[in-house]
Amino acid sequence: MTSEFLDFIDIISNVYSHHPMTSFIFRALIPYLSVGIFWCGFHSAWWALIAYHAAILLCRDRSYKLQFRLSRFGVLTSLITLPSGALTYYFLDSITQIPIEEWLLRYDLEGWTLWLMVPYFGLLHPIIEQIHWAPLRRKSPVFHLLFAGYHLLVLFTLFHIGWLITAFIALVAISYVWFILQEKTQSLGANTLLHIHADFGLMLAVVLLVG
Repeated sequence: MTSEFLDFIDIISNVYSHHPMTSFIFRALIPYLSVGIFWCGFHSAWWALIAYHAAILLCRDRSYKLQFRLSRFGVLTSLITLPSGALTYYFLDSITQIPIEEWLLRYDLEGWTLWLMVPYFGLLHPIIEQIHWAPLRRKSPVFHLLFAGYHLLVLFTLFHIGWLITAFIALVAISYVWFILQEKTQSLGANTLLHIHADFGLMLAVVLLVG
């Protein structure tokens, strides 16, 4: 899998460096390429995330000034996603079309590889993803749809169509909330904390469900 990853990064680097005029469109497609190849193709959650994050850091918009200040308003706003872990724990099994353990095994998530995903996906992933999508959200509302859309590639084998639509609408809404917050606070601090509450809670709930 290492050689496929290196080939992927080489292609990303070459395309990005030779087509600067369409760079923002290309950056929006990075999660689709990473998830499409490594999650859907090779059925590897870890390689999909590593490819996604590596491509983000390679191609990020360096003209966008990163700020992670946290105000009282930002902290209080971030609390809206704090219950996500409890909600996941109590309701996930009732809305999936296959057992969560079986779904995780499809993508090589078991034992220590699953537990290690809690800090990686729950703490590091939100920071990197905010760095990626923050400048894109300023370009056009279309990027709210693109942010939500790539998650469906991950979830389509887990949820029925009704819950996929619900997830898509919720993700579009949260992307728009992030846009409002970053414009109001001129910082990604509240967005990142809100994102961490959601992703860390979700992953912790999942490992407790299967543990």
